Amino acid sequence: MSIDKKYTRRALLNRIGGSAAVTALYPFIPVTEADAATVSGGVPLRFFYWYMPILPKRNIVATWLPKKQSKLEWTGAMSGLNEMADRMTCIRGLTNSAAYDSPLSGGHKASGMTMLSGWSAQKGVSNQYSHLWKGANGFNGHDSLDQWLARKLTENNVKTPRTDIRMGWQNKGHTNDPVWKSISFKNGVVQQRHQMPEDLYKDIFNLGGNAPVIDYGPKFSVLNHLTSSLKRLQGKLGREDSMRMEAHLDSISELERQFKSAEAASNQAGGSCNIDPSLNSGGDRWDFAIESYSRLAQIIFSCDITRIAGAQWMSHLWAGQASFLDGVNGGYHGATHNNGNVGMMNAVQRFRVEVFLRLMKLFDGVEEANGKTLLDNSIVYWFTEVSGDHNWYDQCNIIAGGGGYFKMGLNHVEGGNHNRDNNRPQTKLLANFIDAFGFEPGNFISPKYDKGTLANVIKA
Repeated sequence: MSIDKKYTRRALLNRIGGSAAVTALYPFIPVTEADAATVSGGVPLRFFYWYMPILPKRNIVATWLPKKQSKLEWTGAMSGLNEMADRMTCIRGLTNSAAYDSPLSGGHKASGMTMLSGWSAQKGVSNQYSHLWKGANGFNGHDSLDQWLARKLTENNVKTPRTDIRMGWQNKGHTNDPVWKSISFKNGVVQQRHQMPEDLYKDIFNLGGNAPVIDYGPKFSVLNHLTSSLKRLQGKLGREDSMRMEAHLDSISELERQFKSAEAASNQAGGSCNIDPSLNSGGDRWDFAIESYSRLAQIIFSCDITRIAGAQWMSHLWAGQASFLDGVNGGYHGATHNNGNVGMMNAVQRFRVEVFLRLMKLFDGVEEANGKTLLDNSIVYWFTEVSGDHNWYDQCNIIAGGGGYFKMGLNHVEGGNHNRDNNRPQTKLLANFIDAFGFEPGNFISPKYDKGTLANVIKA
């Protein structure tokens, strides 16, 4: 890069005086030797999980998923993914053994709580939650993969303003059930996720804390806050880096504009100065939330605010929550238990494909110092907790970007077919994620389960 090497991250933090200012400059500041878990060119590796629960009955799912060990080609309601099929990989034929070993009621709890875990979920003793981790050793309790990776990065001197970020959309039901509340655990304790995009935005950029009214004036404007610092750096940037910086700041500006527009619309309708309820409350417009969170995820990673983040989408499961889609009425969850509403299943899945593609394109629109994009330098993991007919085998795991570690553009069928007896353990894929960051799984994965990686999904 053309930027003067004397401008280290720490020096800029001291010069500018605040994490909100310096984080937007991270893509233009040299990466130090202390930054572990990088891809080629010293660019940070990021991990982002994308959890959308429940696939319907197997005969419906079969019309969507690729079936053979070959070049990746989606069908049916998921055929839209073929637009970027060369930037993702599908891994099937994995069984979540930890779910079968978890004595929890409900088909979703056992698997939902263990998809990012190397241990089974056991009943706990907390009055607040009916199910908590216990029986794990090391780290004073058990972590989900996101929390474990965040911990390991910190132990390896990777310093970011946030160790991890969890996002989602406000739940209307099951708010005290851990698997619906959050699939992220630290030391056996549920880690709450941001459930409103506006709150996460304020949290990241320190825009007034938890104040009910947002001040969008110069005091809290991210762009205005950066102006003086950017002028000092202008002479240190070459033409290419200047263009990248401009595009990066435009992205932040567009997100500010989106929230201001929502606020103005609310005021014109006689509301308060708060964000429009469609972006800041429960309801059926989780599509708005996904759009906002996806833009925030792009900024979070490109600003190096954290290396570990994830999104958990739940609200569309219940009646009316996906009614903004044409021809969709009632609850998605109930419809997955029968074959009578195939049209609804396909409509919801097409929408899921649409928003995941949007996330990929946002990541792919950020060019980084190694000549690749944010998508290339990230591992984006899309999964559900059940496969088909509420089974926990033949899980459909989608890896986008690959982080320079995974092979892309292929359909991998582990174990040769799609039945439980010949599946590989799901923990092997978790071991791949850990291996991509350069760590050993250690006691993250129980000795009961396979700690080895899936060899044929790794780039040579």
